[in-house]
Amino acid sequence: PEAGGTITGAAAYWIGETCTLQATANEGYTFVDWTENGQLVSTEPMLSIFVMENRDLQANFSVNSYEIMVEAQPGEGGSVIGQGTYDYGMLVTVSASPNDHYEFVNWTEDGMMLSDMADFTFMVSGDRHLIATFAEECLTIKADVFPDNAGIIEGMGNYAYGQTATLTAFPNDNY
Repeated sequence: PEAGGTITGAAAYWIGETCTLQATANEGYTFVDWTENGQLVSTEPMLSIFVMENRDLQANFSVNSYEIMVEAQPGEGGSVIGQGTYDYGMLVTVSASPNDHYEFVNWTEDGMMLSDMADFTFMVSGDRHLIATFAEECLTIKADVFPDNAGIIEGMGNYAYGQTATLTAFPNDNY
């Protein structure tokens, strides 16, 4: 395709001259070969030909494909979708869904935070390994003293789902 690359050296030449063509792939593409009328001429990006007649050569490029890997951490925290092989320049959305008693935190790559949205969309420009981070659901344990000045309670606060909370009541004098 035209977006695949550029060609230098294409011009008018006199019969008997040598023409040197250079095919250079654009970012996200790879040079494949030179063809003429559907016939293979060369698989090298630099092509030198002795000019004897008009020629109509075509430089062929292919779009690069990249692996997008997705992972849930911890594994029991949830599920992720969007892993696969995608062509350069495609828009890809990866999605994370927390399991019961977990919540989605963020998407990271190489320790760098990318997004705090469960659905993350990006343009493919290379191989990627994305990690969806999940955290155990945090629950708040509260208790009230009645009457208000009867004492204090220790142990209230935030706890992860399944964690044991121990509350201890200490009465004030005369209670």
